[in-house]
Amino acid sequence: MLETLLQGLGSNPLWIYLSLTFCGIPIPVPEDVMVMTVGWSMTTGSLPWPVVVGAVYLGVLSRDSICFFAGRSFGARLLRVFGEERVERSRAWIQREGRRTLFSARFVPALRIPVFAVAGATGMSARDFYLVNAPTILLTMTLQLGLGYTVGPRAIAIWQESPAFRVGLVSVALLFVVVMVVRARRRPETPTP
Repeated sequence: MLETLLQGLGSNPLWIYLSLTFCGIPIPVPEDVMVMTVGWSMTTGSLPWPVVVGAVYLGVLSRDSICFFAGRSFGARLLRVFGEERVERSRAWIQREGRRTLFSARFVPALRIPVFAVAGATGMSARDFYLVNAPTILLTMTLQLGLGYTVGPRAIAIWQESPAFRVGLVSVALLFVVVMVVRARRRPETPTP
């Protein structure tokens, strides 16, 4: 299955666009992984790089736009669950620090979708959203494509040739999960008023 995905990502701009438009939701693969995989697949040279860059850019921009406008359409009703005071604080935050928040969220994978949706739900203008997000996508996308292109083939070779590397990588990931679970259990509960 992975080989099919990788072959599709390297040879079909429509597949690249759709994969990035729907990554995160509903495809449970982070945008960063998808873009770096596309960068790795560019080493085959099956598509001209301008076509690949265009498909990646438009796919990421489309997904971000979907999140923003979904927040604008449905977010206000969903935010009411958190209480009127929190919604007003979020709205004030987006009005005051919205551009900085959007810029920062582009560099933190787990925050992109929720921040873009909250920005839409709390009334950020589409103009401000695109003024910040569109150029920032170019920056992150270029870094991720470059990383996939330069490191991808070597990383695959190391993964295939070194069982010790695989065991070490899986061990580090498991240790991270254990540390996070222990920290979550030790965190004191805050009393609710």
